[in-house]
Amino acid sequence: MGILEYAFFQNALMGCLLASILCGIVGTYIVTRRLVFISGGITHASFGGIGLGVCLGFNPVLSAMVFAVVSACGVQWVSTRGRIREDSAIALFWTLGMSVGIICCFLTPGFMPDLPSYLFGSVLTIGTPDLILLSLVTAVVVLFFASLWRTVVAVSFDPVFARSRRLPVGLIEYVMMVIIAVTIVSTLRLVGVVLAISLLTVPQMTANLFTYDYRRMMMLSILFGAVYSVIGLTIAYWINVPSGASIIFVSIVGYGLCRLLLSCCRCAAVSLLLLTVMMLSGCSSKKNTASTRWWQSFNTRYNVYFNGSQAFIEGAQEKESSSVDDYTTLLPLYQVGNKNNRDIGKAKFDVAILKAEKAIKLHSIKRRPEWNKSRRKTAKDIEWLGRREYNPFMWKAWLLLGKSQFQKGSFDEAAATFSYMSRLYSTQPSISGIANAWLVRSYAEQDWLYEADDVITRQRRDTIHYRAVADWDYALTDYYLHASDYANAAKSLRRVIRHERRRLLKARQWFLMGQLLTQLGNPSAAYDAYRHVVRLNPPYQLAFNARIAQTEVMASSNSKKMISRLRRMAASDNNKDYLDQVYYAIGNIHLSRKDTLNAIAAYEKGVAKATRSGIEKGVLLLTLGNIYWQRESYSDARRCYGEAIGLLDRDRPDYDVLSHRSQVLDELVPHTDAIHLQDSLQSLVAMPEAERNAAIDRVIDALKKKEKEERRRQQTLEAEQQEGIQSAMSGTGQRTPKPFAAPSAAKGESGVWYFYNPMAVSQGKTLFQQQWGRRENIDDWQRVNRTVLKMDSDDTASSSDVSSSDVSSSDDSLSISPSDSLSSTPYTRDYYIAQLPFTPEQKEASDAVIMDALYNSGVIFKDKLDNLPLAEKQFSRLLNHYPQWQRADETLYHLFLLYSRQNAPDRASECVSLLERHYPESQWTQLLTDPHFVENARFGVHIEDSLYAATYQAFKDDRHDDVLANALISETRFPQGANRAKVIFIKGMTLLNSGDASGCTAEMQQVVEKYPDSEVTPIAGMILKGVHEGRRLHGGKFDIGNLWTRRTTISTAATDSAVSDTLSVERQLPYVFILAFNPAEVTSNKLLFAIGKYNFTHFMVRSFDMRIEETEGSARLVVSGFLNYDEAAQYARRISSDKDMTTRLQGCRRLVVSEANMPLLGTRYSYDDYDRFFIRTLAPVKVSTESLLNLPETIVVAESPDDIDSSDESDYQQESESPDESDTFDFDEDFYR
Repeated sequence: MGILEYAFFQNALMGCLLASILCGIVGTYIVTRRLVFISGGITHASFGGIGLGVCLGFNPVLSAMVFAVVSACGVQWVSTRGRIREDSAIALFWTLGMSVGIICCFLTPGFMPDLPSYLFGSVLTIGTPDLILLSLVTAVVVLFFASLWRTVVAVSFDPVFARSRRLPVGLIEYVMMVIIAVTIVSTLRLVGVVLAISLLTVPQMTANLFTYDYRRMMMLSILFGAVYSVIGLTIAYWINVPSGASIIFVSIVGYGLCRLLLSCCRCAAVSLLLLTVMMLSGCSSKKNTASTRWWQSFNTRYNVYFNGSQAFIEGAQEKESSSVDDYTTLLPLYQVGNKNNRDIGKAKFDVAILKAEKAIKLHSIKRRPEWNKSRRKTAKDIEWLGRREYNPFMWKAWLLLGKSQFQKGSFDEAAATFSYMSRLYSTQPSISGIANAWLVRSYAEQDWLYEADDVITRQRRDTIHYRAVADWDYALTDYYLHASDYANAAKSLRRVIRHERRRLLKARQWFLMGQLLTQLGNPSAAYDAYRHVVRLNPPYQLAFNARIAQTEVMASSNSKKMISRLRRMAASDNNKDYLDQVYYAIGNIHLSRKDTLNAIAAYEKGVAKATRSGIEKGVLLLTLGNIYWQRESYSDARRCYGEAIGLLDRDRPDYDVLSHRSQVLDELVPHTDAIHLQDSLQSLVAMPEAERNAAIDRVIDALKKKEKEERRRQQTLEAEQQEGIQSAMSGTGQRTPKPFAAPSAAKGESGVWYFYNPMAVSQGKTLFQQQWGRRENIDDWQRVNRTVLKMDSDDTASSSDVSSSDVSSSDDSLSISPSDSLSSTPYTRDYYIAQLPFTPEQKEASDAVIMDALYNSGVIFKDKLDNLPLAEKQFSRLLNHYPQWQRADETLYHLFLLYSRQNAPDRASECVSLLERHYPESQWTQLLTDPHFVENARFGVHIEDSLYAATYQAFKDDRHDDVLANALISETRFPQGANRAKVIFIKGMTLLNSGDASGCTAEMQQVVEKYPDSEVTPIAGMILKGVHEGRRLHGGKFDIGNLWTRRTTISTAATDSAVSDTLSVERQLPYVFILAFNPAEVTSNKLLFAIGKYNFTHFMVRSFDMRIEETEGSARLVVSGFLNYDEAAQYARRISSDKDMTTRLQGCRRLVVSEANMPLLGTRYSYDDYDRFFIRTLAPVKVSTESLLNLPETIVVAESPDDIDSSDESDYQQESESPDESDTFDFDEDFYR
C-alpha cells in the first residue's frame, strides 16, 4: 500500500470520503424530490462560471459557485413565479452556462491545462483548499439537516402537505437549491462538470433497491458512494484515466450488480416459497400437528389478520383525530363512550370484524393432538391437551374481533365475544386475563356494573398475568368512572397515563385526571393535571379547555387574577369562537363568590358573544336559566331553557328536569307576560300625557337600538359564514357556490355530491339546529302539537289540541290590527297609543286578560311549580281586585287546596265558608261540602282504582248494567279522577256492545276532547276516524291491558276467518324469529345480550341480525337472517328446548313470522290473531330434518391454487392431507406479543 504514502492520493482519498457524505445527504433529497434534471442543469450551467473565472483571472471554483447559485435560484424563481415551464427554464440556464463557458475558454489567451480536470475530474488537482471547501460545505449541510430534519423530510415527500402545516416550504426549497449548487461545485475537482450529476444519483439509486426509508436511504447512499469513490479512484490511478469517469463507471457497474443480485435472491425466495407451499399444502386445519399449527398460525397472521389489523388501526386513527369531546361533562375514558363519536371509523371496524371472523372460520384448529409419547404427562402437558383452540395465533383474531366491535360501539356484541374468548382460553392466564379486562370494559360502557363487578371479583381471586396488567388498569379505570368511584378512578388513571404512548390520548387522560381531582376537591393537583395537558401540545380546543379549567379550579384562592387571565383570553383573536366558554368561566368564578349579579352579566355576555350553537352554549344557557329560575324570573328562565333544550343531548342527567321546566314555563310565561303588559298599559293610561310620551319614546329608542345591533350582528355572522364556506370550497378544489344554486354548488368542479362533502353537511346540520334545535326523525317533526284525531283535510283540529296557554298567548294583549290603528310601524307614538285601554270597553277587555292570566298562572304555580306563596299572591289579587271574575268559586277551591297544603286549616275553612255563602250551587261547593270529601281525600285514589277495576271486570264479563252504574258513580264522585278517561271509554264500548253506536261515538268524542293525553285516546281517535270515513262499527270484547290483543289499526269489518286470506302462507320467503314482551317486565338489554350470546356460541357458520322494535306499550326482539320457514322453525325449536334459555325468556312470547307478514303484526292483527293463523296454517307443516342452521348461507367453491392471484389475499383453506411430522417447531415468544 505504498500509494497511500503520496500526499496527492491522501488528499484525493479524503476528498472522496467527504464528497460521499455530502453527495449522499444532498443526493437523497434530489432523488426524493425528483430534481435530477434540475441538478443536471445546474451542473452544466456552472461551466459558465469556470469560463468566466479563467477569462477574468478569478478563482474558477469561486466564480463557478456564484454562477451555479445564481442559476439554481434563477431556475427555482422562473419555474415558480414566471410563466416559463420548469424544463424550459432548466434548458435555458443549461445552454446559457455552457455557451458562456465555451466562449470564455476560447477568448482566454494561451492554453488551459486545467480544463480536462474541471470537465472530467482528476486526482492530481485535489489540493488542500479543495479539502477545506469540502469540509466546510459538508459540516454546514450536516448541521442544516440535523436541525431541520423533520421539516426537510416533510418538504421532500409532500410539499403541499408541508405547506398546509404552515412549514416554510418556499424558504426550504430555495436553501436546498443553493446547497445543491454549492455541492456540485465542491465536487468538480473529483468527478468534473460532465459527471457530477452521477455522484448525486447513482448511489441513491443503489440504496433505493434495499430500502424506502429516508434515513436509511441516506446512510446507504453515503456508504455506497464511499465504496464507489475509493474503488474508482484506485482504478483511475493505476490505469491513468480521469477520476470522475472511473468513479461513475464503477458506480453504474455496482448498481447493475446489486440489481442482478436482488433479482437472483427474489427468484430463490419465490422458489423456496413455492416449495414450502407445496410441503405445507397438506397442513389442513382439520389436523393438529406441529406443521399444521405453524402453517395455520403463519397463514392467519400474514394473511387475513394482517388486513384486518390494518383496517382496525386506520379506524382507530380516524376516531382519534375526528372525535369531538364534550368538555362540560366528565370525559369518557374512551372516545367511543360519547355516542356522537360512535359512527366515526365504523366502515374500517366493519372490515376488521369481517377479516377476524374469516380468520376464525378458516384457520381455527379444534381437534386435539394425539399423545404418542411414552413419558408420563406433566401439568403442562395436561393443560396443553385440555385446550379448546390450538392455533397459537388465533387469540389475536378473537381479540381483534372484540376490540373492533367495542370501538364500533356494539358493546353487547363485544361482551359476547370476550365472554366466549375468556372461556375458550380459560387454561391460559395471560389471554383469559386480557379477555376479562375487555369484558369489564364492555360491561362498564353499557352500565352493567353488577356483571362487571362479578368479573373483577373472579379475576382478583387469581394473580393477574403481567401481560394483562395494562389492560386491567384501563378496565378498572373505566369501571370506576361509570361507578362514580372517582377516588379509585384517579388512582388507576395515573397508571393508565403511564401506559399510554399516544400524545392526544394522553392529553385527554390528563384532562380527565384534572376533572376527577376537581371532583375530589384537590384544586392544586387538578391545576397541575391541566398544565400537563397544555404541555403535550394537543389540538387547540383541548388546550383551550384545559386553560379555562385551570382558571376555574384556582378561582377560590385567586379569583381576581383568574378573571384577568380570562379577560385576556377573551381579547385574543384566536379565541373569538370560544367566547361563550370564556365568559361562562368568568360567570362561574363570580358565582363561586356569591356574586350573582356579575355572574348573570357574564353569562348573558357569553350568550351574546357566542358564535357556535353547540353543547357549550347549551350548558351556559342551562346554568343561566337555573339562576333565573331560583330568582323567580320566569320569563328570562323560559328564554334560556327554550334555547338550551335544542342544544343539549337527551342522555344528560339533568335533561328531564330541563324539559319539565321548559314545558311548564311555556305554559306559565305567556300568562305572567300578559299580566305585566296589561299592568304597564294601564299604568301608562294613568300617567300625565308628557310622562306617557316620554315613556313611549324610551321604548322606541330602545327598539331602534336593539334592531340596529341585531342587524349588525347578523351581517357579521353572515359574512363570517360566507368566508368560511369560500375558504372551505377553495381548500377542496371547489368553486364558491352561488346563492340559490344548490345543484351546481353541491357538486362543484370535482363532481362531488353535497352529502359527500363533510364540510357542507356539517354546516347544514348546524344551521338546522340553530333554527329547529335537536329534533327526532319522526313524521310531522315541525309540528309542536299534533292532534290525536284528524277527521279530514278540511276539518279543524279538535279543541283538545289548543291549550289554555295558547289561548292566553293569543289574547294576552290588546293588539289592534294595522287597519284599525293610526300607524302600523312600531317606531311611532301612535302605534303604542292605539293599544292603550282608554275607553271603558278597552279597560274591561284588559281586565279580562289580567283575570284569566292571574287564574292560570296561579294554578300553574300551585300544581306544577309548587310555589305556593306566588300562587296565593295571584289568587288573592284576583279575588280582591276583580270581584266581577266569573270563576271566583273555582279560585276559592284552589285557595282551599293551597291552604290545606300549607297546613292552615283556619284559612281553608274560611274559603269553604265563602263558597257556601256566595256560591252555594257551585260544583266546587258541593265537592267540598260532600260528606265523603274527607274519605275521598284520604282514600280516593284507592277507591277510584277499585271502582275502575270493578268496571273493567264487569265489561269483560258482559255485565253491561254494572258498567253503566259504575260509570255514573265515577262521573258524580270522581269527575277529576285519574281513571276517568278509561271509564268513559269502557262505557262507550259497552254502549256499542248493546247496539248503541251513536252513544259509543259520543263517549269516544268526549275522551278525545277532554283527555288528549290518556293512553286510550289514540284508540278512541281511530274509532272516530273510521266512523267519519263511513265505516260501520262492530261490537266486541278486548283487553285494554293485554298487549297480545292490541291492534294499532281498528278493524271495522274483519273477523278471524279473514286472517288466513290476508296473511301470507308462503314458506320460501325470508322469515324472522320474534320475542315479544312487555318492556316494564323484561329488560331489553339483558334479553338482547342473552340471545346474542346464544347465537354466537351455538351457530358458528351463521350470523343472525338482531334488533329491538318498540311500540306503544310493548316491544319485540327480532332475530333475522333465516332464508325460509324451515330455518326459522328449527331455530325456534332449538332455543325452546334449551332449559337455560327457557328460563331467561320468561315473559316473552315466541313467534315465527315471515318478513311479508311483519307489517301486519300488531297493526291490523294482534299477536293472538297471528297465533290462531299460525296454528291453523303453518304449525301442521312438517319441517325439514336436515340441520339447516349448521350450513352456511352460501356455498363457496374453493379455487385451485393455479387460479389464485398471488397479489390478492389468500383466504382459502388447503384441505389435502399430509403425514404427521415428529419434529415440532414454532415461533419464538416475540411472535405472539
